[in-house]
Amino acid sequence: MTIGETIQRLRTKRRLSQEQLAELVGVSRQAVSKWELNAALPDTDKLVPLARALGVSVDELLGNVSENGVSEAPSPERPPRQPDWLATHWYWLGLVLMAVGLYQLIQLLPGISSIAAIGGARVMFGFLLMLGLAPMAAVIAGLLIFFLGRRHVRRKYGGK
Repeated sequence: MTIGETIQRLRTKRRLSQEQLAELVGVSRQAVSKWELNAALPDTDKLVPLARALGVSVDELLGNVSENGVSEAPSPERPPRQPDWLATHWYWLGLVLMAVGLYQLIQLLPGISSIAAIGGARVMFGFLLMLGLAPMAAVIAGLLIFFLGRRHVRRKYGGK
């Protein structure tokens, strides 16, 4: 329903002529006629006196109130936001972390063979535990981040 139709419906409901409504609002009869024909809109400074003369709130006059009196302020609808590249590809950092861990483990291989030749299994186990724990943790964490992250991104944003 347009503002003009609302004004006309409320005016006739209150049994007011266009001239009587114009006097109450402080405008000419022609202005009221133009409002009702949707040829013009009331000035914003005339909305409050117009609503008072018609016995309604400004919200109801503007059509923002339903039949049961609940305000129907239109909620701004935003289009779904497209995720940026990092939001959908962050899990690749897991592969980087895994590669760094593998590189560190490969760097330890020459030391492992020389320690095994010198001190045996007990020394080698201590060496691996001390120096190899961080790279192994990086490899495992990288694998977890990559696979679980990829699954999370696919569930959240869809995809292959």
